[in-house]
Amino acid sequence: MGRSISPSSETIRKKEKISINKNVDSAANTKESSKQRSNIEKKLQTKFNRNLRIFSIALLFLAILILLSLISYTPKDESSTEITFKELLSIFRGNAELKEKAAQTSNWLGIFGAITSNFLYNSTIGYAVLLFPLFLIAWSWSLFKRYAISAKLIKLTIGFSLLAIVFSGFIATASLIPWLFEIAKEFYGAIGIFLASAISSMIGLVGSFLLFTLLLCSVIVYLIKLLNYDYYLKIKDFFKSQTKNISEYIKKTFKEIPAIFKRKAKEKQVSEQKTEKKAPTVAAAENTDIRFQSHDTYSQIHDPA
Repeated sequence: MGRSISPSSETIRKKEKISINKNVDSAANTKESSKQRSNIEKKLQTKFNRNLRIFSIALLFLAILILLSLISYTPKDESSTEITFKELLSIFRGNAELKEKAAQTSNWLGIFGAITSNFLYNSTIGYAVLLFPLFLIAWSWSLFKRYAISAKLIKLTIGFSLLAIVFSGFIATASLIPWLFEIAKEFYGAIGIFLASAISSMIGLVGSFLLFTLLLCSVIVYLIKLLNYDYYLKIKDFFKSQTKNISEYIKKTFKEIPAIFKRKAKEKQVSEQKTEKKAPTVAAAENTDIRFQSHDTYSQIHDPA
């Protein structure tokens, strides 16, 4: 039988050292790779934040320009905005007619500001569009400071946008009332009059007015909930108490209706009984008067005087 060959202790130690060295090298490589990844991620994040800040500054600049054009809007500039895009580009080539229109424009940003403000006021939701540049400023500031837009700011933007749209529809519906004073189109814009005309054609002018009133109140309550939750709870409790009082009053009234009818019927019955008792007395009195009259007549006839 052949002898079995077993590895020596030195060989085993060498193999263990080699395996340990391999593990150490792999751990070191993993650490180095993770450091490289973190460095790359940091560089990318820094670059992204820098680009985001540049974008927020550009957004802020755009929002301020739009706000200035809206603030300095006047209906007199509407005639200056009736130009095509080709005519607008011709101002760089020295178009004299266009330069004259630009000189007559009262908008702080010239003819470009007049075109922008006229479009935003008359072709969207009217004066309520002033909220648009204000929220652009809020968004740009949030991006510049926090590199993100908070959930609350997004909710407020959605809420105030809904408020602006509903308000324009409400004012446009009021402008359709024949006996009401005339309202300028800048108060509601093209979107407002479209919503008012479409809804009033389906449910009538009164129905449209009531619907927009309800929507307006609902959006205002939603915004109050976002801005001041405690005040919202107070309003909620007030309406709950008022609703409870009204429902209790209605229930009490409905319960009292049968008793009221019974009381009325009883009063009627009593009055009829009194009338029946008075009837014989009146008849007797009339008979007595007739007797006295006949006696007086007889006396007058047979009286010799």
